[in-house]
Amino acid sequence: MLPIHVKMEKRKVGSIPLIHLYPKGGGHSKMVYYHGWDSSAESSIFRGGIFSSYGFDTYLPDALYHGERKDSKVLNTEEDIDWKKLMDIVQTNKEEFGQILDFIQGGRVYVSGHSMGALTVGLLVRDYPVLGGLAFNGSFDFQALADFYKVEEKLQGIDFPMDDLGAYKNKLLYLANGGQDESIPAHQQEGFYKTLLKAGVDSCHFSLFEDVGHVVTTNMMDDALHYLFSQDPELQK
Repeated sequence: MLPIHVKMEKRKVGSIPLIHLYPKGGGHSKMVYYHGWDSSAESSIFRGGIFSSYGFDTYLPDALYHGERKDSKVLNTEEDIDWKKLMDIVQTNKEEFGQILDFIQGGRVYVSGHSMGALTVGLLVRDYPVLGGLAFNGSFDFQALADFYKVEEKLQGIDFPMDDLGAYKNKLLYLANGGQDESIPAHQQEGFYKTLLKAGVDSCHFSLFEDVGHVVTTNMMDDALHYLFSQDPELQK
């Protein structure tokens, strides 16, 4: 259920189904939220509603082979995660973001996401003119994540957030991970955060939620939004 002051409409950007959630009277900034593996824009409406209730014009795209784009002949998300297809989808999210950015007409844009969506955030914040990102239960150290899953093939055709740490300067970056997450170990993202600090990127924050697994909790979202509003003076107006 959406907050009473939040409106919703379904749109399409090329081949990308998109749910648009927005506060009555318009928003002060924009938020694009990417869902995780075996999820969808539709299942992310509650989280999108929270962003909109804080004044964000919020957009929820369906990732390739998910939601309205689901194609079980190409990808069965109920089976074990196919690493190559997972990373292909992350890359596709990155490539498609340009279309979404054009559709929402730029402006003050933040990106956010969970799990697969959080991996996407790592690339979008690095490569696009967005203000920053919120990454829940992700790892921007793709090589460490591949090692964790014992991926044997070489990671070819994949962009690595680690390759250009300087691109994160002057971008607000909030990272949150569950301490009991068995899908993406929290220490990987914490390690990336410490690497950013050593590289002189100080506009970032890492929060560890000790008793949380691979889920986005309301406490995580509250902490993320508190950080964003505390760091961005325009959001405080």
